[in-house]
Amino acid sequence: MERNDQAIQRAIENAARISAGRGVFFRQTVANRLGINTSDLNCLNILQLAGPLTAGQLAERAGLTRGGAITAALDRMERAGLIERERDPATGGGRSCGTPKRP
Repeated sequence: MERNDQAIQRAIENAARISAGRGVFFRQTVANRLGINTSDLNCLNILQLAGPLTAGQLAERAGLTRGGAITAALDRMERAGLIERERDPATGGGRSCGTPKRP
């Protein structure tokens, strides 16, 4: 019986590896088609789930730096037509929110 359990365990581990690998290729393909990179795609997914966020909030959730990295990601997504940036209604200042565009 134990031998059968080990075979099942190996089969599950292999299936998980295959699934993870396919997920990486899928995300890369989607990002390429959108004209962005996979980090930007992660940011876009966060915005689609959370709604508009400030650049700082998005950076924190995505694990990016608050300076250039998040600004560059927002710029690329905006150039690709994937988000719109607006003034942050909470501060009324120059901070932008990323709002995913819906087709």
